[in-house]
Amino acid sequence: MPMNTSDTAGHFRKKILLITDSYWPLLGGVENWVHALAADLANTHEVFIITHASGPKYGPRSFCSPAPKTPAPDQDDFGNRIITLLPTAVKRIILLPLILWHLPLIRKFWAKGFFDFLFIFYRAAFSSTLRALIKNADVAHSFSTGYLGVLATRICVHDSIPLIHSPPVHFDKWGDTPLLLKSYARADAIMCLSNAFKNEFLKRMPGAPCEIIVNPAPVKDQAGRTAPRPHEKVPFVLFLGRREEHKGAAMLAAAFTKINTKARLVFAGPGPSLNAPNESIEDKGEVDERTKRRLLESCDVLCVPSRDESFGIVYVEAMMHGKPVIALKMAPINEIVIHNQTGLLVPGGREDLLTKALEELLSNKQLREKFGANGRKRYEEVFEEKIVMKRTRDLYDKILSGDTRKG
Repeated sequence: MPMNTSDTAGHFRKKILLITDSYWPLLGGVENWVHALAADLANTHEVFIITHASGPKYGPRSFCSPAPKTPAPDQDDFGNRIITLLPTAVKRIILLPLILWHLPLIRKFWAKGFFDFLFIFYRAAFSSTLRALIKNADVAHSFSTGYLGVLATRICVHDSIPLIHSPPVHFDKWGDTPLLLKSYARADAIMCLSNAFKNEFLKRMPGAPCEIIVNPAPVKDQAGRTAPRPHEKVPFVLFLGRREEHKGAAMLAAAFTKINTKARLVFAGPGPSLNAPNESIEDKGEVDERTKRRLLESCDVLCVPSRDESFGIVYVEAMMHGKPVIALKMAPINEIVIHNQTGLLVPGGREDLLTKALEELLSNKQLREKFGANGRKRYEEVFEEKIVMKRTRDLYDKILSGDTRKG
């Protein structure tokens, strides 16, 4: 049976397990999402984070590597306990077959099938450990798109522990093998980031018995917390994110060089340096959180023409700061940015239309301010952290009452 502790006021504190492939102090969309939830729950619940990485990030291959030299933290900055699942020497031997998944031919011709097959080795290595950690939970909430989430599902179903899945799946890229999809469907509820995810999941798993609700990732209001910027002579566009090919940094740089309005373009985020074609383009590289906030406060337009997002938290952050957004017209980005209201959405691959959108906003301060104000209002109504957290808590209450399964 689940066990509760009581706080000083005599209220029962539920034991909440947050299960995630990686966690704070690692940075990333999922890590920040789980960290925000853990922070919100810390004062009212007993929160445990179960993860494989809260130090240097590693994947299936590194299960067989020596233990990391830097020990992972045992609690986060809100006092929540972090339990990092590290394999013993014996478990590394059991997990050795996972290395095969990285062979190019296997990943090209049989990636999903072989990935699912290799779960038997992961299960053999971690089943007893994870069962002992999960057995007294009141609610388990998994954000994993890997074996950790699958194994947690099997244990929760077997032991009748309420389970929520919030997997940040990139369909047809990762997190959507048959094993994983069936695992998500066995939860009491799926809390997904967008209607696009919900619709795509139901196409692949029609008749799934779990309840599916849409609830975006929380974004804490941090607008206006940095010093005001000095007066800029020309407007500037900000690209904020990783320099991965699908994020569209090269496309943006090419489109920017064709505008007629005098402006600046600033790139910030990890990845290889850009070979800036002219002096109006600046590459700041990877930046810390304070610099990131300052750039969001200072920019006139955020433009990240990414063609693959599980959500797109950077667009919400820009709207939080009252900034207009230029992005590609695709799901789920079009659920965040409303075309001609909070920004401009451009058909994918159309560099000429991206140039046109940049020109339209950079040459029209009044339109920028209108879109920015609309974006701030939308943030406050839909994406602000306290709103998202209330929906999450309401879901916890609902599954604890047993009122989530269809039929």
